Amino acid sequence: MRVVSTMQYRNLVENLEQQRDRNNRAQLQVSSGKRILNLKDDPLAAGEISNLEADSVQSARYLAAGDTALGKLQYTDTVFSHMLNLVTEAVTTAGATISLTNDAAYLEAQAQRVEGIRDELVSSSNSMYQGKYIFSGTATMTTPYPTAASAYQGNGNPIFIRADPETVVQTNIPGDQVFQGTDPQNVFQQLTNLAADIRAHDTNLISQDMADLQGVFDRMNGLETTIGNAVNQLDTIKARLNSAKLQNTTLQGKLGDVNLAEAITDMTLSQSALQATLQSGAKIVQLSLIDYLG
Repeated sequence: MRVVSTMQYRNLVENLEQQRDRNNRAQLQVSSGKRILNLKDDPLAAGEISNLEADSVQSARYLAAGDTALGKLQYTDTVFSHMLNLVTEAVTTAGATISLTNDAAYLEAQAQRVEGIRDELVSSSNSMYQGKYIFSGTATMTTPYPTAASAYQGNGNPIFIRADPETVVQTNIPGDQVFQGTDPQNVFQQLTNLAADIRAHDTNLISQDMADLQGVFDRMNGLETTIGNAVNQLDTIKARLNSAKLQNTTLQGKLGDVNLAEAITDMTLSQSALQATLQSGAKIVQLSLIDYLG
């Protein structure tokens, strides 16, 4: 009686496992679109892909922080533009009263107009972005100027974000720098003084008030330029990070994505080889049983 050796069975099982593994791998490559399914497929490429993925995560964090900061800075720039218009309106209003005769009703109306500008400027000083005051320094939950007569309630601390590995960008300007700077009085008190001088029709003081407000305008305009520069800087960094992100994704694809046509061909061949091995194994088992019975 002839019996198929243990070695033949062992070889058959090993061949079946190899063909099955090859077929499973080919199917996974086709379904996932990935060439590298585990580290042993290509250790060097897998390591490079891991590094690229880490870079992508870091870039995503920079981009998210940059987008938030950019939104805040753009909003701050809009507030500055509005405040500059208010200061310009106050100067124009004051100028219109200098050459007129002492018309009490007209002067009162203009004084009230200046007080309205002052109150709107106070409102602008308390502007918020995403629930936080933009002119309070790092005390972002503190109202900078509760009233026109209030002293500054925030602090003078700047806020920075890291926009990329090499760059930090300041995203705020504390309110004391905006609304007073090195002046002895803040702009709200200056406007209060202007309203009183208009009522009194003291043209000398009105002229001085106008000069003071021109200084406020120049200071605010310079600070708005600083904000605009920060916006441009973040825009540039964002464009660079997005470009690097695209290059990163492309390189990951080159390293890790499968050639679909080749993968399908390999899957077809592996299925045929597996089927052939199964058929061969069936014959071996059949012959072994016949030999045993015979």
